[in-house]
Amino acid sequence: MAKQSLMDRLKAKREQISKNGGDYDTYIVPKDSTLRVRVLPFDQEEGDFSIEATTFYLGGDMGTVISPVTFGEDCPIYDMYKKLKDSKDSEDKALADKLKPKKKYYAPIVKYKDLKDPAAGVDDKGVKLLMMPQTVCQQMLDYFLEPEQGDFTEPLTGYDLKVKRTGSGQMDTE
Repeated sequence: MAKQSLMDRLKAKREQISKNGGDYDTYIVPKDSTLRVRVLPFDQEEGDFSIEATTFYLGGDMGTVISPVTFGEDCPIYDMYKKLKDSKDSEDKALADKLKPKKKYYAPIVKYKDLKDPAAGVDDKGVKLLMMPQTVCQQMLDYFLEPEQGDFTEPLTGYDLKVKRTGSGQMDTE
């Protein structure tokens, strides 16, 4: 079977996206659950297994959005946040506190179908980005940098990680 050209693969991807719309459960651990994941390998010369992003929690259907300042671009939300924060008005400052940007970390993962049995295989949704707070990324870095633990991203000798989330709101989630 002949390999598809890049153009054909991109056309198929575009068609798939237009059929399915957005997949909003792609990068966050569902509430009150535990995921068994394998963090994918990366180019150790060029970067690490995660990226840091500046995010804003907008609530409602919008949820958390990644700010373009993450990539060195202008961001109207960030500009508004700075304007509200620098205002003399107490209501503006209160709104700025609610809008305050947060740092989130993202890592490419595959999720296992069964928490206890990796032999059950991986989720058929393919590679996803796991969105995690600083504490989870810090724990992953601790594991990665501990010589006895080994490199969990190594395809042959790596190991799976379990990520647990408890709580339901922005302020009570761990």
